[in-house]
Amino acid sequence: RTPLSIMRSEAEITLRNSNAKIDDLRHGLDRVVRLSSLMGEMIEDMLQVARAEEPMLQTHIEPVDVVLALRECVGDFQLLIEADGGYIRITDTPESIMIEGDETRLKQAIRIVLDNAVCYSSHAPEVEVSARIEDGEAVIAISDNGDGIASEDIPYLFQRFRRGSKKVGSGQGLGLSIARSITETMGGSIGLESRLNVGTSVKLRLPLMPVEKTENGHST
Repeated sequence: RTPLSIMRSEAEITLRNSNAKIDDLRHGLDRVVRLSSLMGEMIEDMLQVARAEEPMLQTHIEPVDVVLALRECVGDFQLLIEADGGYIRITDTPESIMIEGDETRLKQAIRIVLDNAVCYSSHAPEVEVSARIEDGEAVIAISDNGDGIASEDIPYLFQRFRRGSKKVGSGQGLGLSIARSITETMGGSIGLESRLNVGTSVKLRLPLMPVEKTENGHST
């Protein structure tokens, strides 16, 4: 759902621009190609999770800059959110935070949370994201002003095929379960706080790259 929504928004905005230059058209097509590939990977992941007794996602562990991954995901959603009259912005974030993880999977987890922020809002989405270092971990925080979640639903949201009592769209309740699997596979965790009619805040916590590795050419 996430990459499909972004692709549609990208195509519609590009088509509306009757004076678009070749570079603008190429940029739009490049994003459509990249996101269509991502959508194929996500569909495969959902099939694996749906079939498995426990989520088992393959990962490729390497140095990853959390801030760069976050900026790319925010860029993917910016046109979609602004077209709805809302905004998404990054606040209080350093230039770089290094972890050992899977960059593709990390971006997938971030996009799942951003997608929820957009889809579970009855009005123009207002989303703020940040990244920081706290207690030896990289912390990604994503907050929205959406419809919020009932307190009785929160303990079950990270279970497969479980959704909030306010159901929106045709999703199968796998998104947050996949996000949890991704963060736990990389040694991290994901948590959520929410209030009805106020909004939701999600935090992804991931262990920082070991000091001896950051001293060999990677900055934090």
